[in-house]
Amino acid sequence: ESICGCMARQEVVFLTKSEAPDAIPAEVLDLLDDSFAVVPICTRKGVRAVVLADRKFHAQSLDRMSRRMLDWFRTQSALAQENAELFSSLNDALSAMQDFDRMKSNFLSITSHELRTPLTAMMGFCELVLNGQLGPVTDRQSEMLRRAVQRGGLLNDMINDLLEIADVEAGGLIDFDIEDVDPLTVMMNAISKIETRRSRKNITIIPHVETGVPEMLRSNENALGRIFFHVLDNAVKFSNPEGTVDVRFFTEGERLNIQVEDQGIGMAPESLERIFDSFFQADQRLTRRHEGIGLGLTITRRLIEALGGTIAIRSQLGKGTTVTLTLPGRAAFKALSTVTTT
Repeated sequence: ESICGCMARQEVVFLTKSEAPDAIPAEVLDLLDDSFAVVPICTRKGVRAVVLADRKFHAQSLDRMSRRMLDWFRTQSALAQENAELFSSLNDALSAMQDFDRMKSNFLSITSHELRTPLTAMMGFCELVLNGQLGPVTDRQSEMLRRAVQRGGLLNDMINDLLEIADVEAGGLIDFDIEDVDPLTVMMNAISKIETRRSRKNITIIPHVETGVPEMLRSNENALGRIFFHVLDNAVKFSNPEGTVDVRFFTEGERLNIQVEDQGIGMAPESLERIFDSFFQADQRLTRRHEGIGLGLTITRRLIEALGGTIAIRSQLGKGTTVTLTLPGRAAFKALSTVTTT
């Protein structure tokens, strides 16, 4: 037997000094008993250590029980070493992922800013011509210009989503101040921002406020406005023409629930499981009817969780979707702020 052989089989081997290979220095052999054990410590990456053991100061020589004990020692040592290597690999992978996330956020931010500048100029030029400020235009030309401005607006919305997700991942939109906010006013402002999409499909949005809405909520107006915008925008986008979107407010103890319900195309269960993933689209085909890049709900969940709230979605394919936003009231948010500060 040789050390190479026992290491190849990853098992404990007993040797005598006369059988000792040249790999063991003479100085080490002098310290050992005539009979000793070679214990290789191996992981998936190969041999990590070799332990030499004897019973030089014990009357009993190495036996079958000694082999079992040394084999247990070999297994546990190898396991500990492998766990340490896996931890190191995971730590390196995590650092690499964090670096990649920073690069991705920087790329999204820089690219979006660079796209927005020429797009704004192009839309401005189209509107100047459309409004007749550079001379008369025919009806056909006006129609084409209106379509160009409309598509430019959709592209601008996508660029805004890219900027927003980059800002969220960098902590910009999440590091906000908590203040008194009127949720109904914020909701009505969000409705006005999707007027173009709503009117194009003739969707009716009905806020139900008969159960009462808190006059003030401890929240952040900008973050809450973005949450309402994305949820309402999705409801209108995936509603059928002439459809209805119902918005309901109701309280449960210190918490305010806001339900946004549509009777649109709905989602299959497998799509519902991934709906909060960045860039996920339930319809992945290039020929899909509904534009967007799949960031609205990703942003919404991160913002509402930063506010101490939750978002839940129920949906049935072909029958519509209900989004429930739950936000903490004054007392609940005070407790949350106390825990966060501590």
